[in-house]
Amino acid sequence: MHKLCLHRIKAESPNFALKKANELLNPINSDSGLPNVTDITIKNIKMTNLFSDEFDNDLDDCLESIFNTESGIYYEFMQELIEMDCKNSAEEIENLYGILMDDTEEYFYNIIGSLSEDNEIHIFGDLKENTTNLPFESIDVLNKLYYDEFGDFNVLSDLNEIDPNDNDSSISLWELNYEGEKGKTFIVFSDVKLY
Repeated sequence: MHKLCLHRIKAESPNFALKKANELLNPINSDSGLPNVTDITIKNIKMTNLFSDEFDNDLDDCLESIFNTESGIYYEFMQELIEMDCKNSAEEIENLYGILMDDTEEYFYNIIGSLSEDNEIHIFGDLKENTTNLPFESIDVLNKLYYDEFGDFNVLSDLNEIDPNDNDSSISLWELNYEGEKGKTFIVFSDVKLY
């Protein structure tokens, strides 16, 4: 069974909103099994001595080693990043490593597209041919969808925070937050396979 989910996010562009939503919702890449590391953390990793000395500037090999749960080298990278005053990158590595150790990812969110606060539709990735196939064409239509269940509801400011498999009839709406968020509000649509 598949279920539609909505996620509200602030971003400076629709492409960034979609990319950031995918990064936040799917911290582990389904193809490689490795965490989706932010661009700023990759940049910071590349500036470490460990990267140049131990991995001969090979990013793929480096990331595989960092997130190999048996190697423990992630801790050395965290320490060096902290010494470089890149605490956020060190925390990101620690959090992603923890996700790998827990192995508790419940869902993989297949990002479909977004609807901006100005009712502009944007499709994610390879789906660009179908630029008008989002299930809802305006913020007003989304608000009406929630009206029966919640009354006066605004998808740009209210949340229902229902997990995808908590209720078969409700469409979950969660807020995605990240450091430095700014810009327009986007509603990102995703599809989740429940079972």
